[in-house]
Amino acid sequence: MGAHSAHLLVDEAFVGGDGWSTSLVLTAALKKLGSFDLILCGAGVPPDLPGEIGGRLAEELGIYLIQGARQIKYRNGELWVAHGGMDPAAEGGIREERLALPAVVNVLEGVNSPRIANAIKIMKASKTPLNRWDVESLGIERALVGECGSALRVRRTYLPGEE
Repeated sequence: MGAHSAHLLVDEAFVGGDGWSTSLVLTAALKKLGSFDLILCGAGVPPDLPGEIGGRLAEELGIYLIQGARQIKYRNGELWVAHGGMDPAAEGGIREERLALPAVVNVLEGVNSPRIANAIKIMKASKTPLNRWDVESLGIERALVGECGSALRVRRTYLPGEE
């Protein structure tokens, strides 16, 4: 258990990307990584449509997707996910199923309670290699990522009634 390596996607070209261009970068990074079991994504905040990035990743990678995960459990050597509905306050429509890996899971806020690592684990994690990947190392054209590659342009955001 734990990370064997870490990868930081850092390039000025990534700035200002929408869900499409962000998922393009993440898909390229995951393909470069080679193997993975579980990809966790947030349920989505603007300008990402709810679950857009997770859904796009699952489609591009050809793997299973679960939307609206409320809980993820590991029992008897298998992963189980309780999911259903995007409203964390709603009780209807929740079901639990065994998760076939590899998979993408879009989780709702509050899906877990983080554990505080002990000093030994923190020291071990600090020695984990950190790889920095940019546009060139991922083999992506600059014109396809960030603001240049975005299909969506956000002109402004505001709450209803505020103008």
